[in-house]
Parts: sequence; structure tokens; C-alpha cells
Amino acid sequence: MSRSFTHRPSVQKRGRGAYSRGRGTNSIMHPARRPNYSTNRLSSTTNPNNNNRPMDAYNHVNDDQDPDVEANSGDQSADSSRGEFRDAYTVFAPDQRRRQKVHEMAQRETAEYERYKQAAVPKTYHYVGTVGGRNSSEDEARRRQAEEVRLQKYNRLAKQQQYKEDLKKREEKEIEEKRAEARRKAEQNELREQARVANPEDLRKKREQFLNRFQNNSFKAIPFELSVMNLDLVLGMSCNNISCLACDRNSSLVAHTAAGVLVILDAETNSQVKYIHLNKNCVSSVNFSSDGKLIVTGEIGYRPAARIWRVKDGVEIASLYGHDFGIKYVLFSPSMDVIVTVGLEHDNEVNVWAWPEKHRLATNKIVDIIRAVAFSECGKFFVTAGCRHLKFWYPNFLSTETFQTTVPIVQPLYGRPGILGNNKHHNFLDITCGNGVSNGLVYAITKTGDLIILTAEDRQIKSHTSIEGSHATCAKVENRILFLGFSGGHVHLFHSIFLVHLAALPVPAFFIQTPQKVGGIFTMVYNPNKTLLTTAYKNSCMCIWDINDLNNIKQKYVAVYHSKAIANVDNFMSNNIGEPVRETLVTVSHDYSVHLWGIQISNFICYDRLSILYTEMPPASPEVTQSDESQEDDRVITTVKVSPDRKYIVTGNKMGNISVYSKDTYEHTMTILAHNREVTCLAFYSNKQVFIL
Repeated sequence: MSRSFTHRPSVQKRGRGAYSRGRGTNSIMHPARRPNYSTNRLSSTTNPNNNNRPMDAYNHVNDDQDPDVEANSGDQSADSSRGEFRDAYTVFAPDQRRRQKVHEMAQRETAEYERYKQAAVPKTYHYVGTVGGRNSSEDEARRRQAEEVRLQKYNRLAKQQQYKEDLKKREEKEIEEKRAEARRKAEQNELREQARVANPEDLRKKREQFLNRFQNNSFKAIPFELSVMNLDLVLGMSCNNISCLACDRNSSLVAHTAAGVLVILDAETNSQVKYIHLNKNCVSSVNFSSDGKLIVTGEIGYRPAARIWRVKDGVEIASLYGHDFGIKYVLFSPSMDVIVTVGLEHDNEVNVWAWPEKHRLATNKIVDIIRAVAFSECGKFFVTAGCRHLKFWYPNFLSTETFQTTVPIVQPLYGRPGILGNNKHHNFLDITCGNGVSNGLVYAITKTGDLIILTAEDRQIKSHTSIEGSHATCAKVENRILFLGFSGGHVHLFHSIFLVHLAALPVPAFFIQTPQKVGGIFTMVYNPNKTLLTTAYKNSCMCIWDINDLNNIKQKYVAVYHSKAIANVDNFMSNNIGEPVRETLVTVSHDYSVHLWGIQISNFICYDRLSILYTEMPPASPEVTQSDESQEDDRVITTVKVSPDRKYIVTGNKMGNISVYSKDTYEHTMTILAHNREVTCLAFYSNKQVFIL
């Protein structure tokens, strides 16, 4: 049974009479449709003739109503009454007739659906394809078509994936072919290099054959031999860093860099005895081994290498490639088992090499600018110094795995910074390690001219000395003597432990006579066996001093070179009877000077005299800054020419002026305002006794 709950019986109030219109009702309610309420709480209004029938105002009949209608309505109301009031809700009996009607309707719809399914069954059809046909339903055809669509999509994706894989394989194959070609070329170049080094005689013969063939075809009128070209003399020195100068402690040999050539000088005979010039790169640094039999050089340029040479015959023994831009410092260890190389600022690498095996043992990066490197006497550590940098490196702290494997392992180089305290922000210019009685001490020079001494055991400062007067620029220690070079060109000798002043070297003559600013001592090396001190100045000049007697220090050798680029060269020869052939070489440079080199040609070529002519210099002004000094002045000399009668030297500069000087007195004769721009070439035209320029 369905139940309907209400709070109270629903009563429809009417106005006058049973057929009066109520609110919201447009029809008159039939008496048979009136609800029959029976409740105990209405017992006070019950009809006395019928105890179960309430006497309600809704159940009365109007007087003018038809009795038959009233009777019929009473019977119909009694039969169709479905609501029974129980306490607080009304109970309705189910409508069986309505339910039967809905059930019949559902049966009819089910029967119609079954008939539709029977009528909609797909029929079989005959499919004729290109290969053959078979009987299949439409359902199977659609299923087959869907499978073909899925298969086409899968095939398309698989084809795309296969294309990508084939493309990748082709690219990898091309890369491998290029790598193999590069390896093949590298091996060929290495074999050629080895053959060239191993057979210098064959290389010399090939060069002679080529030059002979070239001479016979093009230069048949040239009287002298072109097939033999040897380097006999170098006039110049490159001061790129403090490692540009080195000396052999077992002999009197001194080596210095000169652009792409390494010059080896004998300090006893004051002559250049050997030249090492093989690669086109610029030689930047040099160092002798402890026994003096080997020499190592560093390069700047394409594929820079540290090369080890045999001093006796100048043969290259090994080449160490590991830096990308250039090598700034090279250094042999005292035991000669390892070589230390320091790269340029763009490279910032410190490498330790086992040079006999030609492989790198350890490496590390340095962020700061390095200005000096020094090895200790024991060989257990080396020190690097530079801008806000002073660090101790220990190449002996390498594991045994490095030497046990077939391919050596490159390990990180172990290093510890110096404990400087308040001096950690100094800019260090040079550093040297003590030996003998000063063993275990490290001497450092700052840009402000201070001398800082550290102990190698704990890396702490032992003493800090401020030097008055000129600033110290470089330092060198040998047993009890500490050499300090100053910006004024002086060299002072101190006791290495007590810092007591021992002696001072005199200033060279060219340092006083030169109107230019020389710039002081750049670097120096000391040979204790020969008691020879070699000093290099910032203007590319070099002096060798004999300090055997500190009370009588002598200047043994001096070389005054151009401090800037050479612009032009000219020469004139004098061959007097009974005298060796002499030639005077005239060179001009951007340093406003003209050098006249007296060269003697005999069994070997050497220069035995030098005359320097200083032209017009730019006015010295204290307001000139460093950026202004870097710009070339218009008065720099660009060309030179000697007159045919050898009486005048004529120069041209960037302003277009031509200056004439007397060769005998070196006096300025005249100035010709010839051009508005640079003079690039000079020539004489002879007409009897008159020379026209």
C-alpha cells in the first residue's frame, strides 16, 4: 500500500452551500468525491444515528439537490473511497485497474520490440574482391574495415619511427667517418713529425733540393747560395713574463726568448752560441734542468706545447700538449722527473707532467692572474703567486693508481693557500723559494714594494718588511744572499735571514743616458758556480754582472735592444784592406730611437759595437695616463734610409716629416715637411755629385 502523510486532514472550506466556488477552484465538487473522514477526536460531532459517521459540515446536502443523484453519489462514494484517515495520516489502497493497464501496455511494447528485432536481422551478401570473394556479413565487413584503419595508423607510425632511426644511423655513420678521417690525418701528421725529427738530414737534403730547383728556375742571376740559410744573429729580447730568462747553474749559458726564437748566450765569451727555432709559435718561457743538459720551452699560439730540448745539439726530445691558448710559465722540478706548466689567463690551468712518459699526472684550475712560479729545493711543493693569490701545490700527493694503470689517470692537483691574514688582498709580482741556509722559506714581493717571508711548513708569515724608496719588482734567493730588483734600475743584495744590506749594483750607463722611462728591473737569474747575475729590464735590455767580489762588482755584458716594434732596416758595408768585413745595420723602432749595430763578419757573425741615436721625443707630461700612453704618437719613426755616400741617415715619421742626421756626429741636420701623412718609403737618386731624395 502506498502511504501519504499529512499534518492534518485536508479540508476545503466553502462559502454558502455545497456548490459555492472556493479559492482557486473553477468547478463544483461532486458529493461522491468528497472525502470521508473518521476520527476519534471528532467524536463530539458524531451523528447519533450512526456512531461511525461524523457529523461534518462537508457531508450535508442542500435541500434543492436531487435525491436520486444523492443516492447514486452515496453508493459511488462508498465504492470508490480509497482514503482512510488514521491518526495523523491518510492511507490509500492501490489502484488495481491502473496497474493492470500499465502491465498490458508493457507486454505490448515488448512484443513489438521482439518483432522489430526479428525484422532487423542483417542478411547475408556475396562480396567479390580483387583476389577472391566469400560470404560475410555486414558486421564482419565493418569490423574488418575498422581493423584495417587501425592497421594503417600503426603502419604509418612504424614507418615514421623507422625513418627517424635510419636518419639517426646515417648521421652517426657520417660522424664516425669524419672522426676516422680526422684520426687518420692526425696519425699521418704525427708520423710526419716523427720522421722529420728523427731524420733531420733527410729533411735538410729535401730543402736543399727544393731551393736548388727554385734557384735554377727563377733566380739564376743571384750570385750567392740560397740553399743554405742559417740563423747567425738575433738582435732583440722578448720580456713577456719573468720566465723569459734562465741560466744553467753548471755552465755559463744564459737563455732568453726573442719572439719565435730561443737564444742561448755564453756569458764568458759574450756571444750567442745556439738558437732553437723550430715552430712558428712565439716562445714565451724557458727553464733549464738541474743538470744543465735539458731545456724546456713554452709557447703561445696555435696548439701551444711545452717542448723539451737537448742543449748539446738542440734536438727536440718530447712535446707536451695540454693548453688551449698558451703557456705562461714552465718549470723543471729539482729531481727532473716532472714539469710544471701554467697557462695564460684565458686557460687558467696548472698541469704537472711526467715528461719522459709524455702524459699529464695532475691538473687544477686557477681563477686568479698568475705572475710567478717557483719550485722548492726539496721538490715536494711549488708556489704560485699573482693577483690576490699565493698558493702552495703538492705534486707528490698522487695515488699509486696513476702509475699502475696502462692509461694514466689525470688526478686533481692538491693545493693549499698561504695564510696571509691582512695581506691576502696584495698583488704579488714575484716569488722565490730559499735554498741552503734559507731552505724552508718563501720570499714574495708585492706591488707596493713590500717583502713578505713565509715558512713553507705551516704557510704562515714569518716577517713583513716595507722597503723605502723605489718599489721592489723582483727577487731571487741563493743560499745566504737575497737579490732584490727595484723600479729605479737598482739591484740590492741582502742577507737572506737577517735582511742586512750587503751591497748594491751600479746603474747601467744606458739607464742614465736614455731619455725614455726604462721601467726598472723585470727579472733576474743567478749562477752561483760562476757568480754571475743576469738582469733583464722592462725596456728589453740585458746586463750580466760579476759579483765574485761584493766590493768590486763588474759589468761583464750589456745588450741594449729596441723596447718596441722595429719599423724598418737598412745597412751599409765597409770592406777596408787588411780588416775583416764589417757591416753597419741601421734599425728604427717605435721607441723613437735609431740603432747602428756594428757587425763583424768572419767565421761567425757577431756585433761588437752599438751606437744609439734618439730622435724627437714626445714631451713628457705628468697628465698623460696609461690609456694615452698605449696610443702611438704621430712622431714615431716608420722608415730609414742611408745615403749612398754613407754620410747621412734619413728617417721618416707618421706626421709626414723627413729628418736628416749626420752619420759621423749623429747631429740633427734638417727637417723636411714633406707630406701630410705617414712616410712609408725613402729612396735616393744620384746625379753626379748631387743626391736627390
